[in-house]
Amino acid sequence: MTKEMSAKELKLLTKIDGLYGLGAILTTGMGVWMWLGDIGKPADFYGDNWVFVLKFSLFIVVGLLSIYPTIFFITKAKLKETVQVPAIIKKFIYIELVIVFFMPWLAGLMARGISQIF
Repeated sequence: MTKEMSAKELKLLTKIDGLYGLGAILTTGMGVWMWLGDIGKPADFYGDNWVFVLKFSLFIVVGLLSIYPTIFFITKAKLKETVQVPAIIKKFIYIELVIVFFMPWLAGLMARGISQIF
């Protein structure tokens, strides 16, 4: 099933997506700075931590999955007509949301030192 979106909705969505992307870039930058800048824990703590590696990898996967919808919305927002949004866009966004749902859980595991046990 495809959904129709007006040009106005698409423009608003591109602004929201831009803020989401900016937040992701800032989060990644701060994470890399904390990891490599030896802020708090030494770099080995993060590099040898399978929970951190999994969490960071999932963050990268979410970033890669968001490329196609972002490009679609930016290119279609320039049009002055109603646009059909393909079902694959919705699937990509659902997959992203499921992955993002598990990230706080992984952060909690890491904070409790669970990754050091296994």
